[in-house]
Amino acid sequence: MSTEALEHFRTLLTESFTIVAVDVFNQVQTLVRSYEDENKRLRSLLNSVLQPEVRLPRIAVPQSQTRENPSPSTPCDQVKEEHMEVVIGDDFTVEVKDEPDQPLICVTPSVAEVDCSASSSVTASAAASAHGDSEGSEDDEGEDEEMDQWNTEDGEPSVKTTPLQKTMLESPRFKKPDSNFLPTPDEYRDFISRLTDAYQDMPEEQRPLITRLGLDKNIEFVDCALGKVPKGCPLSYQYPVPSEHDFTPLDDAPPQPRLPLQSQKIDPVFAAPPMTANEQAKLNSMKLTWEAAYDLEQATRQKKEIGDGLKDVRLMNCFRDIFSLKEGRNNAELLIAKIKRGKRRAKLATIEQELKTEALREYCRLICVNWYPCGLVVHPGAPWLAAFPDGLVYDPNESITFGLLHVKCESLRSFIECKYLQCTRGALELKSNHPVYWHIQGEMMVTGTVWCDLLVICGDDMLVQRIYRNDAVIKGVKSKVDGFFFYHFLPSLFPNPPVQFDGQDNQEEVNQN
Repeated sequence: MSTEALEHFRTLLTESFTIVAVDVFNQVQTLVRSYEDENKRLRSLLNSVLQPEVRLPRIAVPQSQTRENPSPSTPCDQVKEEHMEVVIGDDFTVEVKDEPDQPLICVTPSVAEVDCSASSSVTASAAASAHGDSEGSEDDEGEDEEMDQWNTEDGEPSVKTTPLQKTMLESPRFKKPDSNFLPTPDEYRDFISRLTDAYQDMPEEQRPLITRLGLDKNIEFVDCALGKVPKGCPLSYQYPVPSEHDFTPLDDAPPQPRLPLQSQKIDPVFAAPPMTANEQAKLNSMKLTWEAAYDLEQATRQKKEIGDGLKDVRLMNCFRDIFSLKEGRNNAELLIAKIKRGKRRAKLATIEQELKTEALREYCRLICVNWYPCGLVVHPGAPWLAAFPDGLVYDPNESITFGLLHVKCESLRSFIECKYLQCTRGALELKSNHPVYWHIQGEMMVTGTVWCDLLVICGDDMLVQRIYRNDAVIKGVKSKVDGFFFYHFLPSLFPNPPVQFDGQDNQEEVNQN
C-alpha cells in the first residue's frame, strides 16, 4: 500500500472515530442534563409536599349585615380583619401568621373560604391521588424515566415533555331505560277497554283527560328501541329503532379511506439475522401487497375472531411489554407465552358489546363525528405487525379528518377512578407509560393515522380523550419490536433445532431431507 493511500486511510479513520465520539458525548451530555432537571423537579416537589402553604383570602362582610348589628358591645367588633397565612410545618402543626395593620371586621367561621392557587402543591397532590396516580397494578413506575426518553420528536432524551392530548368529552353516560315497564299490546288494549267502560256514563267535561285523547283499542303500534309502543307516543321519537345512520350524523363526509394509509411511511427493518428455511418460508408467507392488505381489512370488519386466529403469527397489542423487555432468554420466553396465551375473555362480553354500541351512538352524537367499522390492518412494509382498531372516525375539525377509535369498558363507577388517567395542568390525560397509550401508538404506526380517540365507558359517565401521534415513541417501538420478532418470536414458531439458511446449497439440502 502506498504512503499516500495509507495517509488517506488514516485521515478517514480519524474523522469517523471523531464523529462517533462527538455523537456519544452529545448523547451523554443531553441525558445528564435531563436527569439533573428531573432531580430538580423532584426536589422541589418533595419540598412542596413537606412544607405546603395554603393562603386564606380576606372575607368581606356585606354592609347590610353590619348595619343590622350596630351594637358596639358585640364581640364581633373586637375581631380584626387579618390577612391570615396558614403554614403547615414538618410536624403537621398549624401556625397562623397575621398582619395587625388591617381594619376591624367580624369574621363568621361558617362562611370561611380557602383559595388554593393553581401552583399549590397541595392541590396538585390531591388531584393526583384522586386519580390513582400513586399506585397501579399495570404500571411499572420504575420504568418511567426509560419511557420518557421517547417523548421527543427526534427520539433523544430531553427535559420533561408531555404527550399531546386533549379531552374531547366528559359526559354522563347514556343509559337506555328498562323495557320491562312497557305494557304489551294486549295489556294496552285491555286497559283502554276497561277505561272506556268505566267512564262511558260520565259527562264529557267531567271525564279525565286520558279518556278525551281519542285512544282506541284498535290503535296502531310501531317499533322503537324499547319495544312496541302506540303510534304517536313520545317514546317512539325519543328512542327510535337503532340504525346505521346513528353512527354517521355528518352526511357530507368523504368516502372512507382504505387502511393502511400510504401517507405515513413505516421505518424499514434493520439487518435481519440469519434465518432457517422454515423461518424464511414463514416470513415470505406473511408478506402481502397493498391491494391484498386493503382486501384483508375490508373482509375482516367487525370480525374479532379473525384477530384471535392471527395472534400466533403477528404482534398486535404488546408494544410496551416488548419495549421494556429485559435481556435474557427466559424473559423473552415468558413474554412469548403471554402473547400466545392472549387475554382472557370476559364473561360479560355480550353486555359490554351492548354498552359499547350505545356509547358509540352517544359519542357520535355529542362530538358530531362519524364512526365506521374497521378490520384487521397489516402494513405491507412490516407484515409481522398488525392492528385491529375499534373503528375509524371522521372529524371535519381536524386537519387530517380521519383517525382511529379505541374503546375501553370499565366496571368502575366513574372514569375518575381509572388508574391509567392522571390530572395534568387541571385536565385528565392518559399516562404516557401505560400499555394503553403504547397500544394506541402502535395502532397508529400500523394504520398510518395521526390521531386516535380513547373512549372510556364507566358505570355513570364516559370520557373521550384524543391522543395524537408521537413519532418518537413509534420510532423506538419499531426498532424494539423488529428485534424481538426476528431474534425471539419467529424462532419460537419452530421449536425444532434450527437449520441455517445460507444460500442455495443449504436450501437444496433441506429440501432433500
